[in-house]
Amino acid sequence: MEAIKKYYEKKSWKDFENFVSEVFEIHGYKVKRNVRLKYLKNLEIDIIAEKRNRIVLIECKKWKKEYSKERKLNKIVEKHKKKVEEFKRFTFKKVYGLIIFLDTTFSPKNFEDIFIISLDYLNSFILNFDTY
Repeated sequence: MEAIKKYYEKKSWKDFENFVSEVFEIHGYKVKRNVRLKYLKNLEIDIIAEKRNRIVLIECKKWKKEYSKERKLNKIVEKHKKKVEEFKRFTFKKVYGLIIFLDTTFSPKNFEDIFIISLDYLNSFILNFDTY
C-alpha cells in the first residue's frame, strides 16, 4: 500500500479520485465521478458509489498529515455531513458519507454515518462496510 500512496502523492487529485472510484467498481458499486447537484444547493461530490440500497457519498482528500488536525477535520466532517443530509432528502436508500485521506494513516472512524479512513483501509472498509 505504501507504494500506491507514494505513486498518488505525485499524481493529481483527479487521479486519486479515479483510483478510489475503480476500487469501488471492483467491489460491484455503480460509480459517478465529480457530480454537481444544482438542485441540492450546488453541491459537488467527488464520487457517488451505489450498490443495492446503499449510496456512499465520497470525498477524496490528498492532504498532508498536518492538515488532518482535529479542528480542520471537524470542519470537513461537518461540511460533508450537510451534503449527506441534503442528499438523503431525495432518495429512499441509505446514504453514508465517506472521507478518504491519501496521506494520513489512522483507523477508520465513524461520526454519525460519516466515515473517515485513510487509503490504507479502503479495501477492508468496503469488504466490512456493514460492521462499521
